Amino acid sequence: SNMVISFEEKDRAAIEARGMTVIKAKRVLYKAVEVFQPIFNQLWDICRNMSKEQIEELLRGEDE
Repeated sequence: SNMVISFEEKDRAAIEARGMTVIKAKRVLYKAVEVFQPIFNQLWDICRNMSKEQIEELLRGEDE
């Protein structure tokens, strides 16, 4: 799947203020997506295979 990262003009100033070009910033983001996509895919597969009750239990556990 192809993903397109786009910035608004106001983002350009913030990126460039950090000493990066927009191209460099995009490269960093695409690299991050490349690294994290398989992790997200695995998590999604795990969640898809959980029952509604298991997910609710998991979410309840976080509040305590």
